[in-house]
Amino acid sequence: MSTYKILSFCGGGIRGLMSVKMLQRLQADNPGLLQNTDMLTGCSTGAVISGFLAIYKKYNSF
Repeated sequence: MSTYKILSFCGGGIRGLMSVKMLQRLQADNPGLLQNTDMLTGCSTGAVISGFLAIYKKYNSF
């Protein structure tokens, strides 16, 4: 059975900003967090955040 590392973001309009700030903090404390993530997902605003991160991850290194 395969193991996947999934990062999920919730929706909530402007509260998505809190998710981004938390991600910045997690990434600062855990370098390589996003590079080692297999899947990004989210709903509503979280889906937009996940989409931007997926594009950034594809074309840039963190």
